[in-house]
Amino acid sequence: MYRIGDYSMRPIEEGDLRQILEWRNSDEVHSMMLTDHKITWEEHCRWFEKIQQEPVKCHFVFEYQGHPVGYIGYNDFDESARTCTPGMYLGDRKTAPADAGLYLSYMAGKYAFEELGVEKIILEIFSKNKRALSINNMTGQEGEHYCIKKSSKRETVVRTETTREEYLKNREASRHLFEDF
Repeated sequence: MYRIGDYSMRPIEEGDLRQILEWRNSDEVHSMMLTDHKITWEEHCRWFEKIQQEPVKCHFVFEYQGHPVGYIGYNDFDESARTCTPGMYLGDRKTAPADAGLYLSYMAGKYAFEELGVEKIILEIFSKNKRALSINNMTGQEGEHYCIKKSSKRETVVRTETTREEYLKNREASRHLFEDF
């Protein structure tokens, strides 16, 4: 378990699968995902079987006071290149405090840089996802913009990158915001 104050992240367990799938396929979360289709139970179970075989734990349930409220996963984790593409979302906004998104993002970066040992994280965020962009812009550099087709609409994606050096500088500057460093 990885903890900062009232927030923690722990590896996904089989008992979490239904909740994660429900979150992932909710309109609020699905609308911000790059993939266009809703995930089936069979696809979800195959994904879980696959991640269980990974030598490094890269998929987590994000919790507030021990209650699951979101997901953090590190896709495209490349040990040799020392990069990854974190994906994260709050699935239960009703019970999560207003600062949960900030902690979610912070813990995702902290784990990537301090536990996985990456040198760079790359995020791809829809330009319409202002909340995620504003949180990420506090820690990373906005990069290229490109378009994809989702639900028959053209959507702009913003690619952002955060290096270890930027992370360490921002961590020091924001040390007062987070408990239990």
